[in-house]
This record gives sequence, C-alpha cells and structure tokens, in this order.
Amino acid sequence: MLEIHFFKLGDLDFVNFQKITSLINSIDNSVLNAVSHDKSLIIDYSTSKYFSDSYVHGILSTQPIDIFKTVIRVGITQAPLEDNFFVRSVGSNCIALTLFQTKEIYTLANRTVEEYIVISLLPHILWTIYKSHKHTTDYLDLFHLETKGCIFDLTAYKPDKVFKIKKPQLDSECKSKLLEANIEPQIIIAIEAFLNEFAETKDVSEKIFFEKTSKRTPTNKTKLKAFLCHASGDKPAVRDLYNQLTEYGIDPWLDEEDLLPGQDWRLEIPKAVKSSDVVLVCLSNKSTNKAGYIQKEIKYALDVASEQPEDEIYIIPIRLEECDVPEALSRWHWVNLSQQNGFERLMRSLCIRAESKQRLQPSMKAI
Repeated sequence: MLEIHFFKLGDLDFVNFQKITSLINSIDNSVLNAVSHDKSLIIDYSTSKYFSDSYVHGILSTQPIDIFKTVIRVGITQAPLEDNFFVRSVGSNCIALTLFQTKEIYTLANRTVEEYIVISLLPHILWTIYKSHKHTTDYLDLFHLETKGCIFDLTAYKPDKVFKIKKPQLDSECKSKLLEANIEPQIIIAIEAFLNEFAETKDVSEKIFFEKTSKRTPTNKTKLKAFLCHASGDKPAVRDLYNQLTEYGIDPWLDEEDLLPGQDWRLEIPKAVKSSDVVLVCLSNKSTNKAGYIQKEIKYALDVASEQPEDEIYIIPIRLEECDVPEALSRWHWVNLSQQNGFERLMRSLCIRAESKQRLQPSMKAI
C-alpha cells in the first residue's frame, strides 16, 4: 500500500483537499491511499518569492509519518517553484506542486483545480516509485521531450499543457518502462484505467481542442481568421496548409485566393493582417534566407502583435521544413509541420485563440 500525504504550504482556501483525496482513492484504494492534512505548514509567505527545492524538502521531510508504510509527501502552494516548474520532485519521496499561474491552464481544459492537481501529480507519483526501483535521478529516463499527449510529456508550451490535462493518457512506451521497472502492475493498470475514464468525463460537445480521431472543427458562424504569411517559393506547401485549415473550419487568408482582380495588394495585405485573429508565419530556407515581401508582412504582424495582450496567441511561427527561426520571431514558440503531430499541435493553438476571441467577442462560440 502506497500512502500519499497532502500538505498545504500557505493559504489554499479555494482548494478542496477532500476532493483531491477522493479522486486519488478512487483509482484503487487497495494500492493507493491519500491523506490530507488541514493545517498549513507555512503561515507567512509571498507568492512573489519562489520556493527552492531544499526549502520545500526541509518542510515536508520533517512531517511525522508511519515508518512502516511507504509514504510520498506532497506539498501544494501558490508560490512559484524553483526553475519555474509546476511540479517538482524535491527529495526522497517528496513532491512540490504550485498553483502559481495555472488557473488559465485548468480553466481552458475545462477541469477543476482539484482535477488539475491530481492529473499533474500522477506522473510524479509514478516517477517517485520508478526512480526508487531503477536507482536513477535522470528525469529523461521516464519523462520525454517529445509531445505525445502523455502525462510524462515535458513541455512548457501552454496548449500542450492544457491538452494533457484535458485528455490525459499513458503512452505505451512509458507504460512498458514502468512495467520493466518491476512496479506493481496493479498500480499501473489502475492509473491507466483512471486516466482513460477521466478523459471521457466531460461532454464531448464541449471540447475545446482538435482531436485527430473526430476531426472536430470550429462550429461558430464567425470563423477564426488566420493570415498565411509566406514566401512565394513556398506556395505549394502553403496552399496545402490553406486547404487543411479550411477543412477544419478556420478562415485562412491567402493572397491567391482572397485578393480580387484590380485590388492593390500593397494596401490589401496590411489590412488583412490587421483584421486577422492570428498570423501564421510559414518559414522555410526559402523565406528565412532571402529578402522579400514576406519580411514586410512579418513587420506588419509584429506591429499588430505589439497591440495584443501579452498572454494572447497571435503570431505562430510554422516551420515547413528544418530551418532557422528569425530572431524577430524567436520569442514565440514555433511548430514544425514536418513532425507527425505538427498539425494537431497547431490546431490546439488555434483553438485556444478561438476560445480567447469568444471572451473578447461574444459572437464567437467555443470550439
């Protein structure tokens, strides 16, 4: 029996710890048992100052537990953690989780804060067991940089984080690693079943994100407007992207489709950039290594981006092939369409942008 003890590190009145323990115990209470402690271990603290690993471990490791039981201590706080992680292993059988700047993630995922906490913790609970069996401290032995929608994805990209909370799953490769580490199969099977059931608990008609299997698309009458910024040499690839976006309910703007005979393209293109909800900057070695009108289009987009709220998705660099991302665009995380899940990741970002536009423009409906 593995016991998970939850401790409050500061004021967390908006979190229902009984719900957290109930969710954990619903996985399989014959192998996992969650216990919450009501009293906060920290009274006076500031969310503007981060908690170091050693500080959190020092607090958690001193809490009395039954030495005859296998126990994982979990500290939950609103203060930032070291290196801006959302969840960290901070020592032997100790985990820290922060709710600092996470509300948007679980809100967009249509989850409660308690559900967010449980889904975020499960991979770290498994990791704590795994590293004790394998005698390793290297996160990448189990976590992976490749984005698969798996609970072991290591990603700082907000749409991927939202999707992981929305539709959590255990990748088959990670499951095999856990089994090979001689972790009790009942724990792995129970957690996988919990994740599968959890992923289906929300009404599918309310889904925010694109799913490859169902190919859900924006259903609003006012479609998301996406400007396709590109070099003329990339026209075939961009035309394919235009067709894909159109198929999935996006309203893309492409010069050869949207410029009318007699219109002055030097006037129409800046207008199209300004009226678009999002600008997709299509990059290749053809566009990044030469001067051309694409550079002016990027400048138009950057000017409009400066007027957007800082946390809004407006410019999305798209790598059509392996190429460098221009310095002017380096602050925005790019997507690589040559990767297997590249288009799916792009759609997740577009869905988040559409959701944002719903808040700004009531005529927009959820995706």
